[in-house]
Amino acid sequence: MKTAWLLFFIPLFSFGQNADWRELQGKIDSAIKIHGKVEIRRNYKIDKPLVAAAWDGKEYTYFSIQIIGEATMWDVNARSKISTTFKDAPALVIQKGKDVIIHGVNFQGQYQAPALNTEQLYSTELENYGDTTCRDSRYSPFCAIAIDPFSGGLPPDKGYPSLKSWYRGPAKISGSTDIRIEDCTFNGFTVGAILSLAGEVSDDGHMTFENIRIGTCKIGIAGTGGNEKLNKVINIGSWGTTHTLLDFTLYGKQEPGNWLVDGVNIAGNVVQLVCRNSRDKQPLHMKNVFAESLGRIGVWSTLLADKLENASINFRYINQTKGFPDFALLGDGVTISQSTLRYYGQKLPIVFVGQQAHVNTTYDGNKPVFWNNSDRKKSRNPGMSTVQISSKQAIVKEEAAIGDAVVFLDENNKYVGYGLVEKLLDGNCLVGQISGSVKPGRNYYATVYKK
Repeated sequence: MKTAWLLFFIPLFSFGQNADWRELQGKIDSAIKIHGKVEIRRNYKIDKPLVAAAWDGKEYTYFSIQIIGEATMWDVNARSKISTTFKDAPALVIQKGKDVIIHGVNFQGQYQAPALNTEQLYSTELENYGDTTCRDSRYSPFCAIAIDPFSGGLPPDKGYPSLKSWYRGPAKISGSTDIRIEDCTFNGFTVGAILSLAGEVSDDGHMTFENIRIGTCKIGIAGTGGNEKLNKVINIGSWGTTHTLLDFTLYGKQEPGNWLVDGVNIAGNVVQLVCRNSRDKQPLHMKNVFAESLGRIGVWSTLLADKLENASINFRYINQTKGFPDFALLGDGVTISQSTLRYYGQKLPIVFVGQQAHVNTTYDGNKPVFWNNSDRKKSRNPGMSTVQISSKQAIVKEEAAIGDAVVFLDENNKYVGYGLVEKLLDGNCLVGQISGSVKPGRNYYATVYKK
């Protein structure tokens, strides 16, 4: 009797594992046929990615669907959850959707923040950060929602392992339009939501992400294609451990699209707000940003009219990070206006590298340092000192005042990082709290910032 019971029990357990996925995928397939609605009234655990797509035998065709749950961006992960048991595919794919609504769904993945202390987290670059047990490939990262990941033939990274049969149809595809994702949570993914992974997408436009909570992820939302137009992020909050909230550099064609961001709240462990090089493709406009513990604004360059306005940013205290960030903002062409950037309650330098326009921007007693490599001679400035860094400290042979910023340059006179004058030593100064890119055991040129 015991043996018979075991043989009977094992198939039931396997059936239970797949039941949630089969139920949801069946509802999605049925709703696509009638442009209908799928209601997420309970919590689901899926062992396969959900795919919303319409195939006519030759190519993907447009469809509309509503996937409606009861969650909000403020809840406590109790309602309308879709949790994954896998780490190498999207929880939900939307392929060539039009007039699609995803509302009130709490997406929970398997990604975990690396075991880093505060100093290590805020000194780790985006390319080197993440949960190595989760897929993080250029054309197929582990994510909550992937919009248009498929085209004819596999991408260079061979695509999502469990979705290979979905890479079909024309090599160049028409992308999704008019997708609204609202009152959703993305927690436990390499990327929360990502667009245009297929690469050759003619358009991924008029997307709206509204009332979105980012928990613990590597990246909150990622754009990848230059044909992304009029995409909006409205009211996004990040209260977990996330390296970069908005990225446009790592995935797909690595081209920046046209994005509008209105309303950002950061109160968790977030290293940088944005990573992007707009070049001459499409602009990014961002406004109404409040951040309590941001490491830096990020890397952001443009030949267009990119801008950040009405921002109140309090950078993470250096006694917690054990040193300054390499910069507050690295990049050219960005305009910052009507904003306050500061170390709250402290009088410290804030370094901006590149040609930027700061209009009606205040620093609350902190000293802004504007450094532009193109303004410097290629040969060594004779007034600079040659120093060696030892344990995030250096003695610089220049006259200075306590609290001055000291800029470190490489052998090509290019900016590397900076530190703070902490003590005066008979014509020399002791520099501490040196940013992470200035490595111990190496020689640099150093100069006290005089402006």
